[in-house]
Amino acid sequence: MIPTILGIDPGTKKIGIAVVQGKAQPKLIYVDVAKGITQLNTLFNLKTKISYIGENYHITDVVIEGQTHYIEDQEKKSKPEDLIKLAFMSGGAAAYCMEVFGTAIKIITPFPRVWKGQVPKHIKQKRILTKLNISIHKYMKTKCPVPDCTDVHCKNMLMVNDGDWRDILDAAGLALWGLEEL
Repeated sequence: MIPTILGIDPGTKKIGIAVVQGKAQPKLIYVDVAKGITQLNTLFNLKTKISYIGENYHITDVVIEGQTHYIEDQEKKSKPEDLIKLAFMSGGAAAYCMEVFGTAIKIITPFPRVWKGQVPKHIKQKRILTKLNISIHKYMKTKCPVPDCTDVHCKNMLMVNDGDWRDILDAAGLALWGLEEL
């Protein structure tokens, strides 16, 4: 069976979704973003997208970014209530995955430093695209790479807004990490 990993990068108003398939030469086969005005709207949108994925792809495992507070984040002024909101979104995503995929698959929730280390986001995302053999079309003002979507396997990449790639690439990175760890 070809491993097919669903990666989910939770956010309160935007959740990155990516499906990566194959271990030797991984391919990005599906990308999407669940959006909403409130956390519950965002989760409801995610549930619809997870149901679609369940109907159209044979998912073998799910990787959802877990949440934790790092002591050195005090300098960034991370608010504990923001982490609680993100943890709520991670839990909601896991619950929907359990509902759609059942207990036959593994759901893991690695903390950010476990799956991406301390590499700056734009560098990690460039490495993710390199692993997926996708060239970079341009960089956004935030240094986020935007993939060249003209000749890749994943057709719905053409419908993604540039601003959504930060979340989608993190979801793809989670899925790639899952391919290596599972």
